[in-house]
Amino acid sequence: MPLPAPDDLTSLVLRTDFSDDEKWEAVQVEVDSWSDHKQAVYVSDRTYDSVDIQWLVAADGPADADKIFYLFVADSITMNDPEHPLLAVDLADEPRRTFRITPRAFPVMSANLCIANSDFADFADGVDSSGTYRGLNPERSDEEIRLLTVIQRERPWRAWPGRTIYVLEGTHIRSLDDFWRVWFEAIGGDGSDFGQTLAAFDDALSRRHRWLANAVKTDFVIEWQDHQSSQESLGRSFVHLVKILERHVPGRLKLC
Repeated sequence: MPLPAPDDLTSLVLRTDFSDDEKWEAVQVEVDSWSDHKQAVYVSDRTYDSVDIQWLVAADGPADADKIFYLFVADSITMNDPEHPLLAVDLADEPRRTFRITPRAFPVMSANLCIANSDFADFADGVDSSGTYRGLNPERSDEEIRLLTVIQRERPWRAWPGRTIYVLEGTHIRSLDDFWRVWFEAIGGDGSDFGQTLAAFDDALSRRHRWLANAVKTDFVIEWQDHQSSQESLGRSFVHLVKILERHVPGRLKLC
């Protein structure tokens, strides 16, 4: 069976672990969050459940118009590691050569391979001691640092009377499941028809879902107390939640 071909100027991200749909959603959100343009075509087909590298190389077949020269695999490590590192797989120059790549570094590699500006080996040779390629500047972006700093330090809402304050208790948020529970306890909605994934949360806020419209006052703020506790437990999901809230209810979140 041939491998599915990605769209032009995108790379194939193939799911091979089907143990948790929510984690798969989180991987896609994480990868997409690092680029303003579409870089990945995601394939979730149980035909590829638990397939290994040798199977992928054999499935790709000989060089022809439909051959895929590389792909990225979302396997059990991708799903369960807090960094969600994809497995990059060479199918052409050095078949079966692999390395891990962080979602942040994925757009640069994908874009350069798509236009043949770089070879697979250029990135494979740049991995760190753990076998992971993290890009030329793997630290948290300046944009993220500025965003978290502004939210944490520059919004003194307690001094502004008349506003409804929704409190998220960070010490009670150790996982995304905890966040959904604390969120609905705070705003008063039931969330009975909410998918409870990052993608669903993003979509619900963008459409002003009925539980948001019914529960949230016109003049409100959200205080995420002891947010450092949540941040340590949630990892990158914490940043995604902050970005989603800032995108759809800008200026309403305070990290305490």
